[in-house]
Amino acid sequence: MYDFPWKAKNEKVLFYAKENTSYFLIKNLLNLFVVFWISFFVSVIIYFLTNSYLSFIFVVFFIVWYILYKNYLHHRTYLIITNKRVLKFVRNGLFSEHMKEIKIEQVNEVSATKRWFIEKIFSIWNIKISWKDKENVIWFKWVKYPKQVVMYFSRLQDFLQEKPNYNLSDLKEFIPREYRK
Repeated sequence: MYDFPWKAKNEKVLFYAKENTSYFLIKNLLNLFVVFWISFFVSVIIYFLTNSYLSFIFVVFFIVWYILYKNYLHHRTYLIITNKRVLKFVRNGLFSEHMKEIKIEQVNEVSATKRWFIEKIFSIWNIKISWKDKENVIWFKWVKYPKQVVMYFSRLQDFLQEKPNYNLSDLKEFIPREYRK
């Protein structure tokens, strides 16, 4: 499946997901609009100062750069469930990133919710993972197959409690029902 840099030798990745691309687009649409108008305003000022149409290339360049930058950040935000822990990696900027980690034994509740009309249209939900103190929560927005992920996670917790000395080959990776043979 997927490997990550801090994976232990006795750890198996069971579920890997990125936030949905639709969520990414909707979340950044307003930002893109603002970036467009600011870059357009700056290029108009540059045009009046230099009388060169090359200043409008600035708009295109800046928008393309912004889209590539946001795409870079989007592809580095993901959720991983292993046989030992739940991890969420978030990249906020070029030099800013953070990771949340919960051990499987500490997870108190895993639930799937949808609140927006748009979430109902695309059948995409949010997954909430909380642990014993209930103040710290991992939210993962707009995940496909959320109900199946929640059921899979609860079965995984039951399996790990029943068999503390399990073999890694006994654990099956998450596969949505539509893709199972």
